[in-house]
Amino acid sequence: MKKYILIFIPFIFWGCQKDFNSVLQPETGQYIVSDIGTANIFLYTHTDSLLTISIKLKNKSNISSVTCNITAPDNTALNDAPVILYDNGNISDNGDSLADDNIYSNKFPMSQSLIDGSYEISYFVNGSDGSTTEIAKHFFTYDNALNTPPPVISDLSAPDTISIDPQSTTFILVTLKVQDNAGLSDVKQVFFNSFIPPNGTASSSNPVVMFDDGNETVDGDAVSGDGIYSRVIALPSSGVPKGIFRWEFQAMNYNNKLSNKITHYVFVK
Repeated sequence: MKKYILIFIPFIFWGCQKDFNSVLQPETGQYIVSDIGTANIFLYTHTDSLLTISIKLKNKSNISSVTCNITAPDNTALNDAPVILYDNGNISDNGDSLADDNIYSNKFPMSQSLIDGSYEISYFVNGSDGSTTEIAKHFFTYDNALNTPPPVISDLSAPDTISIDPQSTTFILVTLKVQDNAGLSDVKQVFFNSFIPPNGTASSSNPVVMFDDGNETVDGDAVSGDGIYSRVIALPSSGVPKGIFRWEFQAMNYNNKLSNKITHYVFVK
């Protein structure tokens, strides 16, 4: 990796602490950087694969455009052409929250096929006189989540015994706690498989999917996004085999990694 001299100058970052993952030009230059808002660590998830790149300049004088280049740990370039950074207030497309505030931003897609490691962003100002000046570098750590551990399930709540009502449908509520190092957005599915007595035959309804959507009326889930997955099971008044059912609970993330398994036995009478 290239070595750069870190120039200690007063500046404030969009956080609580100073960030020394960046190298800035001295304030004697024509273009003065006052802030770099790009994250120091970026973890890939299926719902968040866009890295927001952002830099703040002290003024707009003589600036035609602001761009950046991104380099991988093996020194290959991620972008074919300079990535244009915008100060247009288009937060959905460019990640820029306020127009004309001297903060230039854009979103860059990070592929899960990219390697883990330290990536380098070089920032440039293209002057109205046709010149191009490198004004800063920033280093961030990328985690493609391929080595992220699978989800973990716990705190199963399910009955040990169910008495079938011969006159009407019997409803039971099953809940399960799920945790994932990459966040709940990385949880692809939570489910259980049911095995029917007396021979332990797999149910044709497998897998029975559980939900964390806050739809208490349909799924029995009280609070959306709290990591408690729920499912209301409806058992008809007739036709349900009597005996001991085996239920096997698991969760899966978007890398198709399966959690630990919780096996629960239910006596239906």
